[in-house]
Amino acid sequence: MRHLDAAWEAMAQSVRRLDSTVLSGVLHDLSGPLTALLTSNTLLAQDLYALPPEKRWTVQTMQRTGIQLQSRLEDLRCAAALSESNLQIHARPMELREVVLEVLPLLVPLIDHRKQRLEVIDRGEAHIVSADPRRVAQILINLILHASDHGGEGSNLDST
Repeated sequence: MRHLDAAWEAMAQSVRRLDSTVLSGVLHDLSGPLTALLTSNTLLAQDLYALPPEKRWTVQTMQRTGIQLQSRLEDLRCAAALSESNLQIHARPMELREVVLEVLPLLVPLIDHRKQRLEVIDRGEAHIVSADPRRVAQILINLILHASDHGGEGSNLDST
């Protein structure tokens, strides 16, 4: 019976490694084209208001979709790293306001498209924490995307 248990566990580990390898390959294959798309879109968005309205809408749609895809890919990367017990956190002292200011401009096109209003209340207090800025940004993006998805058109999204 022990031999069967050991064989079963070895087979399960092989399947997990295969799943992880396939997932890593897919993530790698998708990341390159997505980065190129987002970079091109950033260049187009620099002159956004000089574009005709229909082209402006197209650029904003590409930006929204790219951000959502990037967020989903990062979620998959974390899931793969967790399944391999290989998730790395690079904590350092950081100011939360910096991450918020970095993330908000990425989400404005989505919020504008849904005619939503995002209000961030800054009380001027420093909030220095020991955290991984990339992970905090990912969490913040996910929270705002989730609130926007479930908030409905014209809703207010408040954050303190």
